[in-house]
Amino acid sequence: MTISDIQSFYIAQINEHKKLLKAFKSKHRIWTILRVVVFVTIPLLFFTFNYSGWLLLSALLLLIIFFKIVSIWANSKRKIEVELNHIHLCEQELLALNGDWSSFGDGQKYLDGAHPFSYDMDIFSKRGLFSYLNRTVTAQG
Repeated sequence: MTISDIQSFYIAQINEHKKLLKAFKSKHRIWTILRVVVFVTIPLLFFTFNYSGWLLLSALLLLIIFFKIVSIWANSKRKIEVELNHIHLCEQELLALNGDWSSFGDGQKYLDGAHPFSYDMDIFSKRGLFSYLNRTVTAQG
């Protein structure tokens, strides 16, 4: 596999995730509008039904629908964040293939000045071993 094959793979991945991101954002917009409409409808019921028996039933039903829409909205937002992360990771890998490792951490926070070999090996620097091997994004690794 050549570098151009790897680059074309990452470019294809970016394009695919951008399409998915566009679709998820469109659905997310719809769920946002529905959430607002249902939220505004609940107080309007109190003025419409004048505290009749239908009021409690309708308000309860709309409240259940509202919470379901909020749940779907949160899942939609999470999907958007996942797609943005995929795009970001692929862009970082493309930069790394072109020799730009600045988007990855250099590990300076792990540098131990008290250790006798800390500065002997080029591990924690801008172009050190850590920046070449580091692909982690969480504190746990």
